[in-house]
Amino acid sequence: PAEDLAVDGYYWSSLLTEGGEGTCTSFSLNGDKITCIGGFYYNEDIEKGEMGESRLLDSESCTFLMNDQTQYMNVGGDNPDEYMSRDEFMKYLDEVMDSGLGLIFYVENGAVTKAVISS
Repeated sequence: PAEDLAVDGYYWSSLLTEGGEGTCTSFSLNGDKITCIGGFYYNEDIEKGEMGESRLLDSESCTFLMNDQTQYMNVGGDNPDEYMSRDEFMKYLDEVMDSGLGLIFYVENGAVTKAVISS
């Protein structure tokens, strides 16, 4: 169910509204929770991320809890990593929703420590 919060680990997906395996097709923000509709790849080893043993989650959505310690970033390309506020991140996420960019969540102790949009 959508209300089950993500467990600790590394989650990644591609931003594509048409869907497909491992894609986030839409999202909604409700207080400190962001729910992403679509599929995520998951690795419980947060240090290894995409390079470790990972699997495609068998769910139609993932809900992530954000808090005051969550860092929001835009990374990749020729530009240096850019930190942003939650509002800036959510606005940018909306703008790049069908771009094919990566969406990554690092979850520790039940909450997102880093939310990343990656090229």
